[in-house]
Amino acid sequence: IVASFALALFGIYSIRAESHILEFFPDTHRVPTNYRAIEKNLMGLTPIDIVFSGPRDVLLSDKALASYKRFFSEVTKAEPMVRQLVSILIEPTRQKQLEFVLTPEELREAIASEELPAAIGHFLVIDGNRITLRSTLLTTTDSSNAVFGLIERLRARLAANTLDSTVTGEIGGQTPLLIEGQVLLLRTQIESFGIALAVTALVVFAGFRSVRIALLALLPNIVPIALTLGFMGWAGIALNTATVTVAGIALGLIVDDTIHFLYRYLNARKTLQPPEAVGFALFTMGKAAIVSSGAVALGFALFAFSPFRPTAYFGLLIAITAISASICDLVFLPALLARNQSSGPRV
Repeated sequence: IVASFALALFGIYSIRAESHILEFFPDTHRVPTNYRAIEKNLMGLTPIDIVFSGPRDVLLSDKALASYKRFFSEVTKAEPMVRQLVSILIEPTRQKQLEFVLTPEELREAIASEELPAAIGHFLVIDGNRITLRSTLLTTTDSSNAVFGLIERLRARLAANTLDSTVTGEIGGQTPLLIEGQVLLLRTQIESFGIALAVTALVVFAGFRSVRIALLALLPNIVPIALTLGFMGWAGIALNTATVTVAGIALGLIVDDTIHFLYRYLNARKTLQPPEAVGFALFTMGKAAIVSSGAVALGFALFAFSPFRPTAYFGLLIAITAISASICDLVFLPALLARNQSSGPRV
């Protein structure tokens, strides 16, 4: 168990936290196949909105619009993920040299005469003296880390491209929102697991009134989860919005056998020495623990046959955790208790 735990630590060190929606499907599935074909031959399918907002006289000036064109020209040249720009000002093209569809003068005249088509309202909003101009970068669909890196580089370019204190440049749209949601979910799930682990220790302490027993109860629950995370690292399974929930769910499933074993062990310690009390606990609940863990492992293992990879990984990882937890509860925990001659009061 110690050697397995050491290997798991190396696996945890190499685990990556990211998601890639195209990797959720088999390579031959129509979703990734169609996405790659479209993005190779037509256009990017992941949109990132860039929104500039400022006073009309500033945002529509020749200097501001020249900077606007320069900004997107630099982005399309520097970022391989960016395939196209959708804008009412820039001609939609896959070329790196961008050209105005409307010259700055033509745009100012169209706004002044209020002759802009209604469809332009999706890209240009006029509110009194303030104008909001939205443009969309169409990028290739990549991993969450790659898209997050692109968004951060765009934010840095926007910060360096400020024209005036009255003009703001922001990044919006569904893609940044999805990425931020994934990052938040990963962070909160990790925090929730830590809280759940602490609450479990407190409940065990309250039930058995022993700090030593509470700490011993944590070990056979931490080790299986560490082994599962280590397996993810060695197998190249990323920590994403689906697999990050494994640790918290597994903790709720595997702590039951630990509590049942400790309850029988501490009752037996009233009349028996630790080795005999361990044997009594194993004899009275070992078979039930094996059957329950086997049922959980088998039930979740069926998900491994799903063609949707997050579901398959989730079922496989829960099954691995259930099996390793059963081994820890029936081998590791009894060994700890048998060697700990002062485990629990003897009445």
